[in-house]
Amino acid sequence: MKFIHCDVTSYADNLALFDAAYQAFGRIDHAISNAGLGEQGNLMSPELTLESVREEPKSSVHIVDVNLKGPLYFARLASVYLRQPAKGEEASAAPVDKSLTFTSSVAAFREDPGLYVYVASKHGVMGLMRVLRR
Repeated sequence: MKFIHCDVTSYADNLALFDAAYQAFGRIDHAISNAGLGEQGNLMSPELTLESVREEPKSSVHIVDVNLKGPLYFARLASVYLRQPAKGEEASAAPVDKSLTFTSSVAAFREDPGLYVYVASKHGVMGLMRVLRR
């Protein structure tokens, strides 16, 4: 077992994670994307005014970065590393079961009033999983 610090919003950190696993173990058979943040603040606050709406909702954007951009980066890298044969093994060797798993939330398939960014990001993770199935 090995611990690698990874900021899921950083493509370089995700790449370093996969590189470290591949170097340490010579293969990657299973990859699990598990980071996530809950809603912080109220993106659609009824208290917004013409003045306050001019301020960029940075905490909301960070939720999208962690909950959706992170899994997108992870899936892109996993799709390549999972296809690699074990080091020293021929590509034509017997197939090995491989998997890519996403942790999401029930918010991926239902509405949770007030959790605008969280729900949208989790719907995105579900959509990503669906388009990657085949």
